Amino acid sequence: MLFIWNAFISLSSARVGFDSIKFSEIEAWLNLNGIENIEQRQEITHLIRIIDEKYIEYIIEERKRNA
Repeated sequence: MLFIWNAFISLSSARVGFDSIKFSEIEAWLNLNGIENIEQRQEITHLIRIIDEKYIEYIIEERKRNA
């Protein structure tokens, strides 16, 4: 999971505002890291999207609490 977390951290810099990380950014990251196996690509993409969704939910809730 550390590998996935590091990927998420790296990809978070590509985020625009509170939008989700774009699939094209994830694909570019997979390509840059030489991940070619389709099952691995799908699993990594899925996990990053889940973490990203939870991250955005957390940020929105924190902003509501602090408003």
